[in-house]
Amino acid sequence: MNYTSRCLLQKENLREFTAFCASEGWVEEPTKGEFEVLRMRSPKNSVPMLVYTKLDAKEHYTVHGVATIMCAKYIRSKRDGGS
Repeated sequence: MNYTSRCLLQKENLREFTAFCASEGWVEEPTKGEFEVLRMRSPKNSVPMLVYTKLDAKEHYTVHGVATIMCAKYIRSKRDGGS
Protein backbone atom coordinates (compact mmCIF):
# COMPACT_ATOMS: atom_id res chain seq x y z
CA MET A 1 0.00 0.00 0.00
CA ASN A 2 1.58 3.28 -1.07
CA TYR A 3 -0.09 6.44 0.12
CA THR A 4 1.16 9.93 -0.54
CA SER A 5 0.05 13.07 1.22
CA ARG A 6 1.13 16.63 0.66
CA CYS A 7 -0.80 18.15 3.56
CA LEU A 8 -0.16 16.02 6.68
CA LEU A 9 3.19 17.18 8.00
CA GLN A 10 3.60 20.90 8.56
CA LYS A 11 7.13 22.21 8.11
CA GLU A 12 7.17 23.67 11.61
CA ASN A 13 6.63 20.17 13.09
CA LEU A 14 9.54 18.33 11.43
CA ARG A 15 11.80 18.22 14.51
CA GLU A 16 8.96 17.09 16.76
CA PHE A 17 7.93 14.45 14.21
CA THR A 18 11.54 13.22 13.99
CA ALA A 19 11.70 12.91 17.79
CA PHE A 20 8.36 11.08 17.82
CA CYS A 21 9.60 8.58 15.23
CA ALA A 22 12.84 8.07 17.17
CA SER A 23 10.77 7.25 20.26
CA GLU A 24 9.01 4.61 18.13
CA GLY A 25 12.33 2.94 17.23
CA TRP A 26 13.20 4.75 13.99
CA VAL A 27 16.81 5.81 13.42
CA GLU A 28 17.68 8.90 11.41
CA GLU A 29 19.94 8.45 8.37
CA PRO A 30 21.61 10.99 6.08
CA THR A 31 19.28 12.34 3.41
CA LYS A 32 19.90 11.80 -0.30
CA GLY A 33 19.28 14.42 -2.97
CA GLU A 34 18.10 17.96 -2.65
CA PHE A 35 14.41 17.22 -2.01
CA GLU A 36 14.69 14.73 0.86
CA VAL A 37 14.41 16.44 4.25
CA LEU A 38 14.16 13.32 6.44
CA ARG A 39 15.20 9.70 6.03
CA MET A 40 14.69 7.21 8.85
CA ARG A 41 14.89 3.43 9.09
CA SER A 42 13.33 0.93 11.47
CA PRO A 43 14.37 -2.67 12.07
CA LYS A 44 10.69 -3.55 11.58
CA ASN A 45 10.57 -2.16 8.01
CA SER A 46 12.66 -3.06 4.99
CA VAL A 47 12.22 0.33 3.34
CA PRO A 48 13.24 3.71 4.75
CA MET A 49 10.71 6.33 5.77
CA LEU A 50 11.11 9.40 3.56
CA VAL A 51 9.87 12.97 3.83
CA TYR A 52 10.28 15.32 0.86
CA THR A 53 9.92 19.00 0.09
CA LYS A 54 8.79 20.65 -3.12
CA LEU A 55 10.21 23.93 -4.36
CA ASP A 56 6.82 25.65 -4.21
CA ALA A 57 5.62 24.07 -0.94
CA LYS A 58 5.09 26.75 1.66
CA GLU A 59 3.56 24.97 4.66
CA HIS A 60 3.80 21.18 4.28
CA TYR A 61 6.17 18.38 3.38
CA THR A 62 5.28 15.43 1.18
CA VAL A 63 5.12 12.11 3.01
CA HIS A 64 4.90 8.75 1.25
CA GLY A 65 4.24 5.16 2.26
CA VAL A 66 5.13 4.33 5.86
CA ALA A 67 5.83 8.02 6.54
CA THR A 68 2.12 8.66 5.93
CA ILE A 69 1.21 6.07 8.55
CA MET A 70 3.73 7.43 11.06
CA CYS A 71 2.59 10.99 10.43
CA ALA A 72 -1.03 10.03 11.13
CA LYS A 73 0.10 8.28 14.32
CA TYR A 74 2.07 11.40 15.33
CA ILE A 75 -0.95 13.65 14.73
CA ARG A 76 -3.19 11.32 16.77
CA SER A 77 -0.69 11.35 19.64
CA LYS A 78 -0.65 15.18 19.63
CA ARG A 79 -4.43 15.33 19.55
CA ASP A 80 -4.74 12.78 22.37
CA GLY A 81 -2.33 14.70 24.57
CA GLY A 82 0.92 12.90 23.71
CA SER A 83 4.18 14.62 22.79
